[in-house]
Formats: sequence, structure tokens, C-alpha cells
Amino acid sequence: MSQQIDTAQPFTTTLTTPDALHKKLGVYCVAWEQMVLNAMAYLLGSEYQGGSYEIREYLNGAFALILPDQGAKKVVRYGHSEESMTMEAASFVANLMAFSACNSTAIEKEDEAGNLMLHDYYFALKDAVSGRYGFIIDASAEEGTRPLNEDELVKVQAEAKSHPEQNAILRMID
Repeated sequence: MSQQIDTAQPFTTTLTTPDALHKKLGVYCVAWEQMVLNAMAYLLGSEYQGGSYEIREYLNGAFALILPDQGAKKVVRYGHSEESMTMEAASFVANLMAFSACNSTAIEKEDEAGNLMLHDYYFALKDAVSGRYGFIIDASAEEGTRPLNEDELVKVQAEAKSHPEQNAILRMID
């Protein structure tokens, strides 16, 4: 279902519930959600006042906890980087940071399956932000991902759209 807003598309929304996150992330769901919220507070400082998030799911199996505010741009800071972006775009940065941090935890715990899952979600979300889809997350596939089939390629070529703030989002995490 395509949305009528200027963002990475297409996506569907899922109710933001602990169960929805647990189904995707298992034991990492609480840490990941807290990391997204903490990252938003860190990135935006006093500009961040919380809000009503939604879970967005993309064609490739990526998902993100997004604050769907495309209003005025805010200054987002991380380390020595500074960008002006919407709260929605900052949400993508926070999600990517959370996937990376949780992936580090999985590596420390020697959780190979968790490491692979979080790695795949990180790169799938980067792809969704960029409007390109190199693989599909598929739990039934041996490695957890697979190439797109012909029908999926046609759908992606017809519908995929990068986020208008893609460059700023990617600069913040690279």
C-alpha cells in the first residue's frame, strides 16, 4: 500500500505493540526499542519531546520505529556530524543506530543467529531509505535472506522510492 507522504516507499504500518516487536527481534526487542528512544533524545537534545511512533514495514522485510513528523526540520547532532532533518528522518538514524548497537551486543554474547538477524535488518533498512532493494529478509531461507524474485523486482522497480532526506540520514550513520 503506497502512502501519500514524501518518504521512503512503499511501506505498511503495524500497531506498535511489544508483541509486534518481539516477533521481529526476539530477546533484543526491549533493548532495541529503548535504544531507538534514547538515540532520538541524544540526536535531538532538547528538541525531542517524544511522540506517537509507528512501526513501518518495507518490501524487503526491513522495519523501523518511526516518529511520522515531516514538519519543521530540526538540527540533529551525532559526534562531529550535524544535519538539519525532520523528526521522521531522525527516526531512521535512531533505528539504524539501534540495530548497530544491538548487533554489537549479539556479537559480544556470541549469538550468531542474533548477529545475522540484526545485521540483515540494518542493511535492509539502509536499502529501504535509499529506495533500492538488494535482498529480502526471509526467515524460511537458509541464511535468513534471499534475492528478490521476478514479481518482487517488478514491484520494487515500479513502487520503490528513496527517502527525500536519504543523503542526510546516511551521512549521519556513515
